[in-house]
Amino acid sequence: MESFFWAMGMAYQPEFRHFRREMTKLVSILTIIDDIYDIYGTLEELQLFTQVVHRWDINAVDSLPEYMKICFLALYNFVNQIASHIMKETGYNIIPYLKKGREMKRGDDVAKSIKCYMSESGGCEEDAHKHVIEFWARFDDLGQAPSPI
Repeated sequence: MESFFWAMGMAYQPEFRHFRREMTKLVSILTIIDDIYDIYGTLEELQLFTQVVHRWDINAVDSLPEYMKICFLALYNFVNQIASHIMKETGYNIIPYLKKGREMKRGDDVAKSIKCYMSESGGCEEDAHKHVIEFWARFDDLGQAPSPI
């Protein structure tokens, strides 16, 4: 319930109902993962879970304890569902960008999405910035997500 209220606080307008639903799912999954790391997992299990998430390999799920399998599958299915929806609505395949974004180091001055686009396209920062803004504007037009801040 808290997850929904959190999403509602981010985007209360009726046209953002899809965003609220998906954000509620994401926050719920992240809360469960946080609990696994904070409370339930042993060090060995957590190291294994981390490796499976980093590899993003559905076949590696069999190496996890049962409760972690369920969590990983929920995360995996959620991310792929969102990626599929974005591809249907915009024509963009975001999975390669998610993988590249994970590999980038924190603290970069340029937003990670802009750096990913620059790396993928070979374009300059100005072009990448324009592309990312246009990408998010398409979501605004579709009522899928609030404007980035």
